[in-house]
Amino acid sequence: MAVITAANHGKFGRTEKDLFDISMDSAYPIVKKYGDTIDLVILANAFGGEYNNISGLNNRLSAELFDFPVPSIRLDNTSSGGASSIHIARSIL
Repeated sequence: MAVITAANHGKFGRTEKDLFDISMDSAYPIVKKYGDTIDLVILANAFGGEYNNISGLNNRLSAELFDFPVPSIRLDNTSSGGASSIHIARSIL
């Protein structure tokens, strides 16, 4: 049976951290707890490339967190990205 194991989010608002570090802060605790049971990473953020000059964040995050290939999807849906990620994951299952 497939299940959504966990979800997490970063703090909303201004910070000195870059987008990759914010993403790692959110993802690392989940990977530490569930590790090799994770089959897919869905990363949601708004305007990552437009305002932060970063692309491929989902691939970089997945490569940094896992010792084996885990597919990833980046979802850009402004302030509803987190909720949309849950709906997408549910639909995939």
